[in-house]
Amino acid sequence: MLGIAWVPSFLLPCVISKLFLFTVICAMALDFVVKFDLTSEPKIVLTDATTGRDKLGGAWIRVLYPDGVVTQYGDANSPAIENLGDAFEIEPRLASNQDIQIGTYTFFYFDIDFNRVDKSVDIVFGDVSHDVEQSLNPFTPRAVLSDRTDYSLFSSFSPSVVQRAWAIKIIDKNNEFFTDSSLAIDLSAYGGGPFDSRYDIRLLTTVSYTHPYSWVSLDKAYLYTDVLEFRRPPIYSELVAAIAVIKNTMDAVGKNTDEYERYFIDFRRCVTLLSHLDNIFVTDNDTSKAQQIVQDIMDIVYSGLYTHSYSGQKIETWDITEQFSIDWTHIRNKPELFDTAWTLIQNKPQVFPPEYHKHSPADIETFVYIQAEPSREWVIQHNLEKFPSIILADDQNNLIFGDFRYDDPTTITVMFNMPIIGYAYLN
Repeated sequence: MLGIAWVPSFLLPCVISKLFLFTVICAMALDFVVKFDLTSEPKIVLTDATTGRDKLGGAWIRVLYPDGVVTQYGDANSPAIENLGDAFEIEPRLASNQDIQIGTYTFFYFDIDFNRVDKSVDIVFGDVSHDVEQSLNPFTPRAVLSDRTDYSLFSSFSPSVVQRAWAIKIIDKNNEFFTDSSLAIDLSAYGGGPFDSRYDIRLLTTVSYTHPYSWVSLDKAYLYTDVLEFRRPPIYSELVAAIAVIKNTMDAVGKNTDEYERYFIDFRRCVTLLSHLDNIFVTDNDTSKAQQIVQDIMDIVYSGLYTHSYSGQKIETWDITEQFSIDWTHIRNKPELFDTAWTLIQNKPQVFPPEYHKHSPADIETFVYIQAEPSREWVIQHNLEKFPSIILADDQNNLIFGDFRYDDPTTITVMFNMPIIGYAYLN
């Protein structure tokens, strides 16, 4: 049964007025949205989102920061926001590290009639760092950088838009940065590369994040920088020349120095790798294995280019690309990369001076084995009680290469393609 309340006639205008005011207030929704902009200097942008009004008339803001401090922006007499849809940039209170504070933010939004709306949100940062994949193959040639970064690790925020801005400059060749916005970039597209070039790489990524609270969003920028050196693969004779430079530099600095030890380690590693490379050519001619060994040697000889000072003199920086000018743009994974036979190489680097083998192992901390009769197989008893590195030389102390195996901690067997005499240096 429907009941009708009786209202005295003298109260009716007041009731109608109150109902009208209630209807207007319900239709008018004071509101705002907030964006945390961390693309450069941190700032908070509060934008009016009020509906149901023809005009705002002015509004002002209070922010309760995570550290408990309340800051007010504007007031009833001097509003921070004048009109519907206007935005106000807040320079927030920062943490001690000058970054945005972590924790709960509460925003109070007032209009000039002192209507108010309050909203709170927790801001917690995740751990996002660039993951740039480098696909570098000097034998193809191909040099591609790809952004594989997972930008979804940013707390409760989800990435909605990812904008990439690559900037690539070829160092020492021009001062211009090439730009690209792709997920991956091919360096061969810039400046006629990628051979024999050093690249200054910069990737600025701007990510727009959404939040479960639709009134909150966040923009953040991430910067990745790197210097990438990409060189053409050397031919066999160039590898030998590179190792010779290391040996000459090692001799120049003199023994009993830290520099000597560093060069000696690099020299020994290169010689061992070149020995493996020689064996590959003789046996299965496996191109992929050969390329990996060449790349390993390149990593050593190009790492510092051996600029060093000693005894008041200076060893000039040695750059293999200045020593040899060969067009490699036609190379496509061919075994002919190594078309120079070891036996044809002139001026092979000597392992040690001719008189080196005359010293005793105790003096030089190296065991020297002498093979006086030509033999395809050298059985070396060294009694060092370890698996030492080995350097092989012919009777003129030129580098030679053979296959070898460790029979036990005191014996090494070296195998050659032909009978040969010479020396083995172990340590």
